[in-house]
Amino acid sequence: MRLYQVDAFTAVPFKGNPAGVHVSSLPLSEELMQHIAMEMNLAETAFVYKESGVYVIRFFTPTTEVPICGHATLAAAHIMYTQGIVSPQDRIDFKSKSGLLSVTSGQTGYTLDFPTYSALPTATSELLAFKETSLIPAKELYRSTNGWFVVILEDEAAVQNYTPNFSKLEALSLPIVLITAPASTSSIDYVMRLFAPSMGIPEDPVTGSAECVLGPLWRQKLGKDTFVVKQLSKRTGIKHVELQGERVLISGEAITMFEIDTLF
Repeated sequence: MRLYQVDAFTAVPFKGNPAGVHVSSLPLSEELMQHIAMEMNLAETAFVYKESGVYVIRFFTPTTEVPICGHATLAAAHIMYTQGIVSPQDRIDFKSKSGLLSVTSGQTGYTLDFPTYSALPTATSELLAFKETSLIPAKELYRSTNGWFVVILEDEAAVQNYTPNFSKLEALSLPIVLITAPASTSSIDYVMRLFAPSMGIPEDPVTGSAECVLGPLWRQKLGKDTFVVKQLSKRTGIKHVELQGERVLISGEAITMFEIDTLF
């Protein structure tokens, strides 16, 4: 078996979001998967195996398992296509803890087909608590149906300049916090960043699954179904997003950085 590291949502090395990928014919134990993810020390490591003829995908941060991850799904599909496990013409259907996650390959990269989650305005007390983590003012706070928090800031500069107090942010017991604002340039629709310190991810470089929540929210605000999104982490990344009913299509590229022979 081999373990791969892939930079997702980029075609340029050392950009995008790195993910570990392990593909095997049989599942590994949860303990071993968690140990591998901890050893990789990346935001997520994806483990893929076949069960009753269906590809199963699971995601582990360095500290815990999570139900959904966009960049690790893209990275896993990239390995399966480039290593000849799946034909480039075929769609990959992954069984995950968040339901069906599908991926197709095209001339300009890969497209994820993911579920969407709605977001509703949440309590003022939670918004005030978030404001205490930074001097940057927050305009609106939403909680999504999958339990994530979305904070709308004034503009792109506010998102770029946000410096969280991670100890305060973790103390709020918010599993995942997304901050977002309209983009300052016409070629980008909105910008965002994501923090999940309680899950072992202080800041995620480029987050595909964020668009499961942000896409529907910005559709309400902007009145459109297609977006170009920039994640303003240090590594940066661009995502192309299209909403189709209750699903969201998230497109991007990927590049294999290295592969490791393993003993497991």
